Amino acid sequence: MLNPFKSSRVQAFKVLGLLIFSGLELLNPLNLERVFAQANIYQGKTLKVIVGSAPGGGYDQWARLMAQYIGKHIPGHPTVIVQNMPGAGGVVAANYLYNLVKPDGLTVMAFNPALYFEQLVARPETKFDWTKFSWIGSPEKNDAVHFIRSDSLYKTIEDLRNIKEPAKCGSSGPSTAHYFPRLRLTPKR
Repeated sequence: MLNPFKSSRVQAFKVLGLLIFSGLELLNPLNLERVFAQANIYQGKTLKVIVGSAPGGGYDQWARLMAQYIGKHIPGHPTVIVQNMPGAGGVVAANYLYNLVKPDGLTVMAFNPALYFEQLVARPETKFDWTKFSWIGSPEKNDAVHFIRSDSLYKTIEDLRNIKEPAKCGSSGPSTAHYFPRLRLTPKR
């Protein structure tokens, strides 16, 4: 049988020479260039963070904290500003972002993550499609608790599910996480 891989010193030196040459070429500092996944679009630009609530609230504070640091971690180091746009539990800001802002990556929004309820309950003021927004991240995790007085007629979750009239539940509006239990407990008609 013919062995195509003859061992010889000449062939070994050729392979070794090729490996050394390739290694030096790859590590040559004159060949190293910075590579970006995309063009440096943020150089000299301003990144605007729209907050769907009034100044001083939780989402405003998260946005301002993020704005202090995020520009240092984005290629091009853009200036970052926060603009509050309160109204209708964040609907005004979401409508603005969805319908009026140019989708150029220079405007993001900090809002209550339960804002999608506005679209689910089909409020006529909702002029955005939640599925078209891109989610970047969240600064926190919230757990919601639904509680009822011990002297009420309802003792279990099943009692609440089987009632004829909706239970009275407190909430600051449909775009809050506290509104969801109310929706789940509303009798089907």
